[in-house]
Amino acid sequence: MNFYRSLFIAAALLVYSGEASAQFSYTLYTAPDSAEVFVNGKSVGYTPGDFNFRWKQAENDRLVFEVRKSGYKDWGDTLTSKPRKFKYGSKTIELTREVPKFAFDSLTSAVEFDKLLAASFDKGKVIGYSETKSGYKTDLVWDGTTKVGDESFEENFYELLGRAGFTLPSGTKYKVELFDRQEKTIAPKARFTVGAELKDYYVTSAYMKMPYTKRIERRQTVRMDLEWQVFDKKKGEVVLRYKNRGTAGISGRSLKSNVDLIPAFEDAAADFLAKSGLYDLVKESRPIYTPMAGMSSGEHMVEKISLPKFRKSSDMIRYATGSAVTVSTDEGHGSGVIISADGLIISASHVTEGASRIEVILSNGVKMEAEVISYERKIDAVLLKILGSGYQALPIAPYADLGLGDEVVTIGTPREIKLGQSIAKGIVSGRREVEDLEMIQLDMAVSPGNSGGPLLNEKGEVVGIIQRKIIDTGVEGIAFAMSIEKIMEGLGLQIR
Repeated sequence: MNFYRSLFIAAALLVYSGEASAQFSYTLYTAPDSAEVFVNGKSVGYTPGDFNFRWKQAENDRLVFEVRKSGYKDWGDTLTSKPRKFKYGSKTIELTREVPKFAFDSLTSAVEFDKLLAASFDKGKVIGYSETKSGYKTDLVWDGTTKVGDESFEENFYELLGRAGFTLPSGTKYKVELFDRQEKTIAPKARFTVGAELKDYYVTSAYMKMPYTKRIERRQTVRMDLEWQVFDKKKGEVVLRYKNRGTAGISGRSLKSNVDLIPAFEDAAADFLAKSGLYDLVKESRPIYTPMAGMSSGEHMVEKISLPKFRKSSDMIRYATGSAVTVSTDEGHGSGVIISADGLIISASHVTEGASRIEVILSNGVKMEAEVISYERKIDAVLLKILGSGYQALPIAPYADLGLGDEVVTIGTPREIKLGQSIAKGIVSGRREVEDLEMIQLDMAVSPGNSGGPLLNEKGEVVGIIQRKIIDTGVEGIAFAMSIEKIMEGLGLQIR
């Protein structure tokens, strides 16, 4: 009995003394892998791996684990007490990609992502290999049907773009920097579109013995060669090209057989944002809804215009068509009217809202770039300016005597641009309150492209601007215009 009791005590002492200086193990995986691991500031290897430590290494009752990889945020874990198990635990760490944080002002143009396109690889081109646990290797070849792009690339790019401080377009799943609508501003759509073309890539999926663990693990590697292109919708051309390579490796026992391209894409995207010059390009640009240099957003004076005397209404209409214009943008088209000889034009703000490029097509077919001078979203009006002088303009007639049943005319561009300077006639059929604004109701057939066109009285004066129509079952030929006095008030227009 004394023998067994002595043996038990000896065994207990052995266990206690072993545990006092026991070697514990912490298994770490990272995505991407090959991140350096530190214990209390001392490098102990790279992921993935089993990293051994002893509690006697603790300093001030603390053991600090750190994971570092260039281009990624450091990760850390701190032990403040001795683990209860020799196998402390296993953790897979999704490393966060670092991106530069840029500073932009409130007028910064938005940037959108288009897509990741696959290059036209030759059919049968070897794009990697897959190896089984037994060592059997199979080449991966391009067969013309391999899917490369999906919405995951878009989401990943927008996440990096937002963290870098760029303004994202509306409709993304991430926070969008919109202008303050209380200041009567309009949130533009993206001026710049970013696309990437996959010029070459190579992927591997194989089992191998990891350098810092005795286990056989599956490891996947990806190399992507990309050409980035930035399209400026205002200029209508590619303004930036950048080539780079993204790489990534991921290890783990539970990896699927298909290779994930996102980590390598993220590596290339972060490099593109940091080094391509996109920041300088965007910072030096402005959205289309920025007043022209030297132009005030306050009052704008226009000369009083005298019209010739017309013998009949058709003469007036033929004359007025020379002042009607088509307003074409990268988002669509509408109508407008010249109100001054030096090229001031009124249209509806929804015609140009979010546009990166505005072009005015004159009645003679001449196309001219236009800039925004002022706009008022509540009353749906915008004041544009084209270069030059000597334009035929129509007079604006605030507080004109416009009553029920009076005949009116509009000139615009319904549906297609080739239908510019189309005429529609009708009568004033009422005054209606629409969204807390009094509008002129018209018994007139108009189409969406008529928006922004002038409403003319029998003298040929601009008494309103066409803004909308009713689209409903059983409703035909009812449109609405905003009175010119409300337009003038909102845009800061005054007659000299």
